Amino acid sequence: MRRKLMFTAMMSLVVAASMSIGAWAATSLEEVKASLNKGIQIELNGRSLQFKDEQGGTLYPITYDGNTYLPVRSVAESLGLSVAWDGEANKVLLNEGSSPSALKSFNVNETIVSGPMKMTITQITLDPAYRSTPYSKPVNAVVFKVEVENTSGETVNWSPHQGKLVLNTKEQIETGIYHSDPVGGEFRGEVLKKGNIVFRVESNLEEVTNLTYYISEPYNNQSDRVGDETSVEFELK
Repeated sequence: MRRKLMFTAMMSLVVAASMSIGAWAATSLEEVKASLNKGIQIELNGRSLQFKDEQGGTLYPITYDGNTYLPVRSVAESLGLSVAWDGEANKVLLNEGSSPSALKSFNVNETIVSGPMKMTITQITLDPAYRSTPYSKPVNAVVFKVEVENTSGETVNWSPHQGKLVLNTKEQIETGIYHSDPVGGEFRGEVLKKGNIVFRVESNLEEVTNLTYYISEPYNNQSDRVGDETSVEFELK
């Protein structure tokens, strides 16, 4: 029998993975016998989808009574929809657009030099739904497009992706290491690394108009400092 793929908010295993269902669970849920179906693969426009919960655990489709149920938040976000839970009305709310904030990009040309290390920032993006991989959960982020270079023939360690970011909203982000590309770390000689440095932020991106980026000094293999701590300020307009 052909199985039908359905969006649903009727089963606790589907919805509870992404949102609180509160008192609704006690009054409207009916216990059924269903199965986690680990053999089903889901594709979107030819791209394989893997669903994750907020802790990074895998979410599998559920098969019940000949139908296949998918996690509503994961599927909706894959389609570029925002997801919210209205506890009073017992509704899952899907809306076009991933966030009330719109993605904004600013072209810049800023070069930061610390000893033999050089980083050029060419673009800053305020992204309300940044994904480091196609399967990762989207995050509210400030994204720097960078090129990081060791201009010497020596081995140098520098980690601009572990810098600090201070916003005009009075928020301070302690590190960008969790969502950034591997553009820092050890540089063995004249090495150039390109990618994104990503800071997950809590602020409303519509309110972010100014930011200051602080970067610690680089070190050589003997743990001697070979440059200075640096900072750069950007006004986004």
